[in-house]
Amino acid sequence: MLTAPRSDWSVSASGGSSGPAVSDPAALLAAVPAAGIADAKVGGERYMAVRQDSRLFGISLAMLVPEHDVNPALRTHKRWLAVLSAASVLVVLAFAYSLYRMLHRPLLSLLTSFRRMEQGALEQNVVYRRRDEFGYLYEQFNAMSKRLNVLVHEVYEQQYRLQLSELRHLQSQINPHFLYNTYFILYRMAELEEHENVMRLTRHLGDYFQYITRDGSDEVELAREAAHARTYADIQSMRFGSRIAVRFDDTPPDIERMPVPRLLLQPIIENAYKYALEPRMRDGRLHVAFLSDASAVTIAVDDNGEALTEDDLARLQARLGSPETAESTGMINVHRRLQIKYGPDAGLRLQRSVLGGLRVEIVLPKPERGDEPHDVAADRGR
Repeated sequence: MLTAPRSDWSVSASGGSSGPAVSDPAALLAAVPAAGIADAKVGGERYMAVRQDSRLFGISLAMLVPEHDVNPALRTHKRWLAVLSAASVLVVLAFAYSLYRMLHRPLLSLLTSFRRMEQGALEQNVVYRRRDEFGYLYEQFNAMSKRLNVLVHEVYEQQYRLQLSELRHLQSQINPHFLYNTYFILYRMAELEEHENVMRLTRHLGDYFQYITRDGSDEVELAREAAHARTYADIQSMRFGSRIAVRFDDTPPDIERMPVPRLLLQPIIENAYKYALEPRMRDGRLHVAFLSDASAVTIAVDDNGEALTEDDLARLQARLGSPETAESTGMINVHRRLQIKYGPDAGLRLQRSVLGGLRVEIVLPKPERGDEPHDVAADRGR
């Protein structure tokens, strides 16, 4: 419809019978928005209207198309758009799943195996059936896992043999100075006809040598190890008399049956006698205590020997932990055996004693109720 409102004339044309009747051009033009494309409602029907005004000529051009003539094409395009969108989503999902199968899942499986190895499960065998780059990577991982497992077992066996060898060496080594002095004391008692003391000393010596020369298991109950250490201290008490006072605390009932390595406590007491107590002419003191908490058992040996500085303690502790130390008896032997068996949290801790000398703490991890003693080297081999 072309109309000139000021001149009161209009020209209209219809491409079909669905257009609005142009009986009142001014009213029809008023129903159409001023410019552009918009919806219009004429005679109760909805149209898509296009209008353009010319100020120069004072005329307006308007075109109205019924919505029901336009919508079928839009519906068709909407359907195609929905179908293509759904197809695109399916294609993207299929592509993502194929990438997951080809890349992410094999990598995730490999990472899971690495984490299990990190936790100590060295026997890992990852299955991958394709002959591609991941197949080669999996084969090399499986081969590495087998080699690592073999090496760990070999190292564990060597450590275990070393531990037994050091224990046997400690068992077979009888301090000649201690032996000579003990037999000299026995001779003097017999010469003085101190029959009761002779019987006591020979009984202690029998118990002492029976314990250190006994073969079999390298573990005993804590109560038996404490009894052997007490026997050794009793022999030394008969030698030194009132020069050295020895006090042994009772073993707590809840830990007296706890399995511990043999010859654990006696070398520490022997070291205290040799370096701290023998040089004292009087008032020597030795105290052995047993401490227990939820996670560990600590056996503390205190003496009142020469006072130690922080540098002295640091130097002694460094000798215990040094892998280059060639010595394999005494305190170093005990510390090394405990760390081989239980791991780095176990071993000897050195500090100043409240008695004035050295305090040696033997730290043992406490097994859970009903569990076997923890063996860290064995865990590494599993």
